[in-house]
Amino acid sequence: MIRRLVEASVDHAGAVVAATLGLALVAALAARGLELDALPDLTNNQVLVLATAPGLTPEEMERLVARPLEVACGGAPGLVETRSLSRAGVSAVTLVFDDEVPVALARQQVTERLAGLPLPARSTAWRWAR
Repeated sequence: MIRRLVEASVDHAGAVVAATLGLALVAALAARGLELDALPDLTNNQVLVLATAPGLTPEEMERLVARPLEVACGGAPGLVETRSLSRAGVSAVTLVFDDEVPVALARQQVTERLAGLPLPARSTAWRWAR
């Protein structure tokens, strides 16, 4: 089987060379249209809300800070997922938005929803988006 293939390739060397050049040309044209990036951005569209309240236990941070932040931001247009992590005196709420939502719009939505949120008196919150 392989012997017949080799013999046919040798007998029709011009056709083999033409086919190889044709495939190389098609591959070169296809490669020209590819968009390549050495380090593509694989991160999702998220806004991270960090809140500190020194002296509060993780349970108090969850109940008094993280849960109200999650509820206030729930239902925002384009919101896909909400995650939170609370430690002693620190709570991090991650809001993941759909890829079509611009980061500036996601930040604005979160800022507007957190504007009137009553947090414990000794807590401070700041926002960071990526």
